[in-house]
Amino acid sequence: MNTAISPYIQYMYGYPHKTAYRTWETPTDLIPFIREQAGK
Repeated sequence: MNTAISPYIQYMYGYPHKTAYRTWETPTDLIPFIREQAGK
């Protein structure tokens, strides 16, 4: 029996659901974090 396998059987959604996103209370400055990581 030769049956075609649907490409959606092994499909995995890789992004968080839209309800996982929210607005931030206060903006976060990433410059100190980036500088710290660059030094490593």
